[in-house]
Amino acid sequence: DGEIEPGRSRALAELDSGDRGTFVRVSDSDPEALRYLSSRGIAPGDAFEVLERQPFEGPLVVRFDSGDHALGGALVVMMRVDVDVER
Repeated sequence: DGEIEPGRSRALAELDSGDRGTFVRVSDSDPEALRYLSSRGIAPGDAFEVLERQPFEGPLVVRFDSGDHALGGALVVMMRVDVDVER
């Protein structure tokens, strides 16, 4: 039905514009991915909002406290998030 169930961690790649939640972890705890995110001021526990989903498997534009970030590829598949109940 296209609705995202709250309370279950999901890949950031599954979300749409307007979805909000909390970044929980990187699947497989990939140290390189965690270092990359950390260098951009993104860490587990950070709240976010998906601002835009680019077409043709393009990046997601995601707002964190550290700013707006274009994230795509394998990274958004590895990033696990908890989705807020209300949109």
